[in-house]
Amino acid sequence: MGKLIVHPNQQNQGLGTLLLLTIEKYYPQLRYELFTSTKSKKNLALYLKNGYKEFKRQKISDNLDFVFLEKQ
Repeated sequence: MGKLIVHPNQQNQGLGTLLLLTIEKYYPQLRYELFTSTKSKKNLALYLKNGYKEFKRQKISDNLDFVFLEKQ
């Protein structure tokens, strides 16, 4: 378990998609799980575009939820 982050100066160049696809290629599993916050609109769009589906939300504060996604 760990974090992968694309530096802000390198975002919107396809690196996030490349990271996801590379991890899935080199670490084949039956299921992948990740999470982000409701404030991370670009992250959510990236994950949904790459086949991840939301399965749970966890309220962190009045204006913040964590969104848990999975890909099977």
